Amino acid sequence: FQNSIFGQPRIAILYSELTNKFGSPNSGKVIDVITSWELFLMQDKIQYSVVYEDDLESGIEGEFDILILPSVEIISDAEFEKLKEFLTVGKSIICSGSKLFTKENNLNKYQNLKSLFGINNIESVSSEKLSYIHSLIPNNLNQFSLDGELILQISNKNQALVVDVSEKQYSTSGYIFENNNLASKKSSIIYGMVGNGKFLWTGFDLPDVIGGNEDLIAFKNLIFNSIDWMSSEPDTYIDI
Repeated sequence: FQNSIFGQPRIAILYSELTNKFGSPNSGKVIDVITSWELFLMQDKIQYSVVYEDDLESGIEGEFDILILPSVEIISDAEFEKLKEFLTVGKSIICSGSKLFTKENNLNKYQNLKSLFGINNIESVSSEKLSYIHSLIPNNLNQFSLDGELILQISNKNQALVVDVSEKQYSTSGYIFENNNLASKKSSIIYGMVGNGKFLWTGFDLPDVIGGNEDLIAFKNLIFNSIDWMSSEPDTYIDI
């Protein structure tokens, strides 16, 4: 559990006013989610800035290296194009619990996530589930250094998302435990590269980690490891 990250990249957190205005009643308050991320970063002396939709639409790739999208439910077409540009020029995105719907919310509602990160087979966790368990396994992000396998308990209050990874090989950081099946091929933590840009996508957000202090520390370490990985030179790796 790191106290600081040396050679720290320039980090921005997006405040989504569209989500604040048009988000579903189930989604958490934007200010509460932003505050959770601010406290998390400040506790470990990680510098950051909060940016707004006008900033993103104007272009932030010259000012920041990593953009955090915390529970961003609604975006504009202009914002989406800027997110694609951000990755194209070699910047990185941490997309945490975000769905990236347009206001029109067309029939293929996860199309923006698919188009931005190349993630297919996205589905929401069954609304009947109040929570679910997700493993954290040794992977490229943590440099394969975990001692054993860790688990997170995730609240489903905000309708978390998972990806079926059985049909295509994704880089994952663990899998959900589904119907007592420890060999599930569904994951809420996907990472990889789009062109020269890197991304971490989680189908849940920081406030959704409810299993206790150990779970929260494990998730924070995942974020720290991701920031370190995003700050390093592009590499080649294979996950099995």
